Amino acid sequence: MTQREDIYWNTFLPAFFTRISDIIKNRITAELEPLGLTNAHAIYIMALTLKDGQTMVGLSQFLDLDTSNTNHVIKVLREKNLVCDDRVDQSKKKFRIFLTPEGRLLGLYLMDFQTNVVNECFKGISDEEILFMRNIMIRLLENIDPDLENYMQSRYQDPFYTYLHVDLGDEKFHVVNHIRRRHKDEE
Repeated sequence: MTQREDIYWNTFLPAFFTRISDIIKNRITAELEPLGLTNAHAIYIMALTLKDGQTMVGLSQFLDLDTSNTNHVIKVLREKNLVCDDRVDQSKKKFRIFLTPEGRLLGLYLMDFQTNVVNECFKGISDEEILFMRNIMIRLLENIDPDLENYMQSRYQDPFYTYLHVDLGDEKFHVVNHIRRRHKDEE
């Protein structure tokens, strides 16, 4: 009889997700190489494209990344004239970060580029199979993170990835809405 671990490939599953993530990051980094930027910069540009005018702390929470990393990346993006802030006095500690017009164009381009890279992953896979896989993956995440819905709804954390949507024709998919619908259906 097959052991349950063999069904989900045991250690292959984490390696699979890491490999997919690495491939996408490497493609974005290669695309940004002429600008002297990497995927690490792209994440911040896309985050500000989704929600512009964030404080450094707010942006760090939005991306669930360390504030010191945010400071370093924003410094580079400022030097490349992709972001600016609303400080009148440079000694002011609290300020909001905004994309410049060039930064906004790059952000929109990066979001389209990432969408195209992800779409390549699903080439030859039917919409029905994608929806089935999406639902399984959400259940996987719920199994490992029983606090997922609270995390995504937290007023203290504003996770970047919950802002991303998948266009499924007339239905706009949002992870939180999907979880709520499924819980409502189970009640």
